[in-house]
Amino acid sequence: MMNDKETIMSAYDEYTIRGIIVHPLSVPEAGNRKTGKSPVYPGWNERKEPYHRKFIEDFAEKGNNFGIVCGKASDVTVLDIDWYCSGIIDHIFNGLTQAEVNNLVRQKHEKDGKKTEKGHFFFRYAAEATTGINKELGFDVLGQNVLGKSNNCVCYPSIHADGSQYRFSKDIASRTEMPKCMITNINEIIELYAGLKDVFCKCRPVFSKIWRAVFADEESDIYHNSSVFRVNKEGRDRSLGLFAELLAHGATAKQCSLACMMIFGRDYDDKITLKELRNIDSTKTLTSAKIMCDEYLGKYATYADFDPFEATIDEMEKKLSPRAIEAYERILIESAYSDFDAVRRAFLVGAFSNGAKAPETKKSEDMEELEPVEKVEDLTASKERMAQEEYEKYQEQSKKEETPKEQDQSVPTPGLDILKAAGCII
Repeated sequence: MMNDKETIMSAYDEYTIRGIIVHPLSVPEAGNRKTGKSPVYPGWNERKEPYHRKFIEDFAEKGNNFGIVCGKASDVTVLDIDWYCSGIIDHIFNGLTQAEVNNLVRQKHEKDGKKTEKGHFFFRYAAEATTGINKELGFDVLGQNVLGKSNNCVCYPSIHADGSQYRFSKDIASRTEMPKCMITNINEIIELYAGLKDVFCKCRPVFSKIWRAVFADEESDIYHNSSVFRVNKEGRDRSLGLFAELLAHGATAKQCSLACMMIFGRDYDDKITLKELRNIDSTKTLTSAKIMCDEYLGKYATYADFDPFEATIDEMEKKLSPRAIEAYERILIESAYSDFDAVRRAFLVGAFSNGAKAPETKKSEDMEELEPVEKVEDLTASKERMAQEEYEKYQEQSKKEETPKEQDQSVPTPGLDILKAAGCII
């Protein structure tokens, strides 16, 4: 998997003649995609002149890959498409004909002739394009940041971890200025996504967690598996719940359209998306119960995610007597697939309304995430009987409650009403 020294040095000479600075990268290892791309010599991102030929030659003998110091010094900006998200990439090139796109200088690697839509598009340095790594959007803009530090782009004749060689579609010297429409489109997408992430921060945390699992976390078992929002009725309901949550917290139609591009990829259709978004009722967000019972959302949710009062609810659970817990478990089992969360809250608030003051708990930023209560699958006959007795006893006690005027005003009183509303008391 090593390049021969002559090929590397010939390429170095060609780059240098064209005013492009190259620098050494790590040695590629077969099958390890993270190798062969990282700079190995400090200060490369501030380099303004080509390295000495002997310096490059020493690394060439060891089999290192090489990269271009992007930015003003090399007069290079690169659009790096790492994950082909059809709607987004189509938007970036919107305004160019297919012939114009085909005529751009492109670098890619193809294993055994297998075609890929990923790759690097090379342009003259474009200071107006927003430079940065946009992993979740599937593309990066490689140039230099506001501090003048450059990005790196692996280049010919480097070897990819799959054994294929990076190659240019045409001479890099023929690269053109980045079209104005492309700069506008790139900046618009990056700005839209920044706004969308701000909206996610206002939503219940479970939604940003699953979004990150699909589009950012490479270790996630659903990374780049956007079918969790598309396939079958459950996926569609999950998607509708996501967009209702986003719209309820101020997401714009354009921000939601961008999210749809990421979810639907090649199947994205602008007209259908706008029509569907108009039909979503932002007041009908998913209930806590539906989130907890959802195959995917449930994995990323805790009761503490939903509202500040939930922390107090969790504290209430800890203060129940052993017999009350058995009754509580029985009720939760019966309601697990209806309005589980409402019943849970109703029982606890009702229990503490009958003489015990609810513990005062404030949710703080450093509070640990509280795990959801496990739904108990089985209870022995004895436990069922005890639970039923406790529940009946609780119902009788509730009927004998004093009138609101005679109650201690310091004790919360909404328990019975909530229990009745939740169907816990007939």
